[in-house]
Amino acid sequence: MPGLPWSFVALLITYIGLGEMIGWFGRHPDFRDTVLLLIGFAAAGKLGLAFLGFRQALRQKLVKRGFVLGSVSVWIVGTAFFLWLVSLMADRSNWDEVLLFPFAVLLFPIARIALAPLALAMNRHR
Repeated sequence: MPGLPWSFVALLITYIGLGEMIGWFGRHPDFRDTVLLLIGFAAAGKLGLAFLGFRQALRQKLVKRGFVLGSVSVWIVGTAFFLWLVSLMADRSNWDEVLLFPFAVLLFPIARIALAPLALAMNRHR
């Protein structure tokens, strides 16, 4: 498939896999603690990767502190919006909020934004 961005295919497979995994855990509520642990590890990994990416980009002077502050601020506002939206959905549908809140943190991207300047710098002189 010429012209198809392969990173999009990987992202699509990941989101479909996550959807299937969420559906499976929704049908098997006895694994609730396992779900919370997996989502917690994923959120910690995402935030840790974002921290390392921003720190390295600042060290290499690829971004300024204002960019990092703005990106983190937009992430916080976007995540707060998703949390509000999830709470509305959970109230109307009688879903389990304990599982949906940590998952909402994973929806809004921060690690990709943090790693983008590093990826551009690596590919600058190819």
